[in-house]
Amino acid sequence: MKIPSHHVISIIQVVYRRARRFIVAVLLIILIEQLWAHMQASSLASLRQHSHQLMQLTTQQAALSAQPLLMANEQEPLQRFVDQLLLHPFVAAASIHNHYGQRLVSTAANLSVSDTADGHTILVESIHDDQRRLGFLQVVIDDRQLLDSPNKTHVYLSYLGQFLLVFALLAGILIAITFNRWRYRLPNK
Repeated sequence: MKIPSHHVISIIQVVYRRARRFIVAVLLIILIEQLWAHMQASSLASLRQHSHQLMQLTTQQAALSAQPLLMANEQEPLQRFVDQLLLHPFVAAASIHNHYGQRLVSTAANLSVSDTADGHTILVESIHDDQRRLGFLQVVIDDRQLLDSPNKTHVYLSYLGQFLLVFALLAGILIAITFNRWRYRLPNK
């Protein structure tokens, strides 16, 4: 049995159109995944940067609070102040140095240089009055503790976003099926 050439051509045209639509759909899915990955990376970097900016601001405020204590040059109130800084879960260690760099007070949890290089950030803020520099406040931040809450929030929102992508994909499939039915519906006569 011989198939007429116009049937073969129409079959090839139908296959070509469907393959073209499939390729466009796959490219759109790849594009959505790439945009999703870029959005996740940039939002996580933004959360980390914002958290570190808040810690720098907190360190500046702590240095301003330590100024009158350092001017009075009393060890006990300075030690209480540094111990209070350690009550925050993201503060690993804190110390106050005089203007020569000599340590006046510090927390009991002193970290070595290798500890601070791995997962810790050291913030140093100068303590000064109007005329002169009085000393320095050094705060060691535990990055894992600091970023724990933002990371959990980011993972939760990413989880919800994945559901939204799946729902959008299902909605697109249903819309395509509906338009396809309308397109090929035979008129009732």
